[in-house]
Amino acid sequence: MPPHSGHNIEEKEGFYDQLSNEISQLKGCFYVGGDFNARIHYVRDSDKDVCGPNIVGRGMQYLYNMNEATRENRALFLGFCKSHNLLICNSQFSKPPDKLVTYKEKVPTDNDSRFNGPPYDAVKYAQIDYWLCGVMEKRTVLDTQGRLDIHFDSDHFPLECYVVINIRVPQEDVNSQAIKYAKPDPHHWATSNQKVRSLLEGKSWDLESCTNALIEAAASSLQRESPQKKRKVHPTK
Repeated sequence: MPPHSGHNIEEKEGFYDQLSNEISQLKGCFYVGGDFNARIHYVRDSDKDVCGPNIVGRGMQYLYNMNEATRENRALFLGFCKSHNLLICNSQFSKPPDKLVTYKEKVPTDNDSRFNGPPYDAVKYAQIDYWLCGVMEKRTVLDTQGRLDIHFDSDHFPLECYVVINIRVPQEDVNSQAIKYAKPDPHHWATSNQKVRSLLEGKSWDLESCTNALIEAAASSLQRESPQKKRKVHPTK
């Protein structure tokens, strides 16, 4: 996570330099996701190479009048995306505002209904978490959306990204039986989400630990599908 707007420019540039170094060592298809502490607010013509129109912001006038530190975070983030030809995935899909916001702004009283729930605008909420992908990987990203219905002990909301990747499977694994689960009803879905939350909440986690948590939650909360027997086809005479 990059330093927030209260930190100096050297720390912020150091974060992006380190991330750029990590990216330079990657090969093939990759995705970058996380909290970038950057509020875009308005998509200028020069931003359209990496940013789509679907953002949460206060518009052009606010962009040009906002404080220097916040503008600096925005410029560093977009500059990073442009330098590596990375698209901002969650700006590419048209969504209602509650599916675009990823962060709850600091408000006077958490229990005051005026500061919770709708409207999901750039005053009470923000869009500062993003999924990024290379231009060549754009077609592999099917959808992204914020999940306000999944609660963590955080001001941030989970940001889902659905991708389809063709992976070469080793020959010995081709015939292995994958575990399939039946479509969950609301009760099983809630139980599974609660299990994931209990496994990850308050911990530092990466893709591997997140995947393991999802697998463990599914195994303990969801119902497996019964394996379907292949029908034998008898040749006609």
